[in-house]
Amino acid sequence: DLARSLEHPVRIEFFRAKSYDGTKSQGNVAFDATPLSAMDLAQKHVLIVEDIVDTGLTLQKLYEELQSFRVKSVKSCCLLSKPDMHDAKFEADFVGFKISKEFVIGYGLDYNEKFRQLDAIYQVHSD
Repeated sequence: DLARSLEHPVRIEFFRAKSYDGTKSQGNVAFDATPLSAMDLAQKHVLIVEDIVDTGLTLQKLYEELQSFRVKSVKSCCLLSKPDMHDAKFEADFVGFKISKEFVIGYGLDYNEKFRQLDAIYQVHSD
């Protein structure tokens, strides 16, 4: 939805950062997919697009990593933010919605790589 709403030319790169296993953050961030070093980032304005900011650790680590590539600027946005869970003192520059601590799936959000395809966001209940 975000990419379709942009009115000027942009280059989109996909990068994967993972800190969750199941419904719990593991406290560390694993980067995979295309390494940042393979992207031409020097003197570019970079927008990090996150689905959800829970602890803020992934966003903070990615921001720190990007600084080493001589980017012109870094901003971040997320669809959802859980401010009550933030461990890192880092918040996205642009936040779609602030939500509570509950685990959510759908609309691109997953539970162990499942349920991303759901057409809305659903709260997971652990009964």
